Amino acid sequence: MCLRQTGQLQMARIEVERATAIEAGDSRTWFALGLVCEDLHDRPGAIRAYRRSVELQPDFPETHVNLGLNLQHSGDLESAMDSYRQAIRLRPDTFSRIAQALTSAKKGQLWLNLGRLRRSLGT
Repeated sequence: MCLRQTGQLQMARIEVERATAIEAGDSRTWFALGLVCEDLHDRPGAIRAYRRSVELQPDFPETHVNLGLNLQHSGDLESAMDSYRQAIRLRPDTFSRIAQALTSAKKGQLWLNLGRLRRSLGT
């Protein structure tokens, strides 16, 4: 993660991929790989990494939010909404981040009634 913070993204990816090979069952390494893939604008890679992280630790809301963001940016709004729903179930205070994300991507939704948005997300 130090390599990521210093902007050495390709090296960071190599090291985090090594970590996922060594600790394939550690959701944190997969989450870190998702972050690096996002930084490299590799949405399919980020989606794969976040999905693996969710499989390993389904109760971490940040992973669901990040997976949702990447799914939304890739054009899969329905799957993104499913990820957002899961994040909100786990931690309701993710709602504002999700509401902002829904309006900021090329493929998103604008909700004029936040109560309806909350209901559509199952809260």
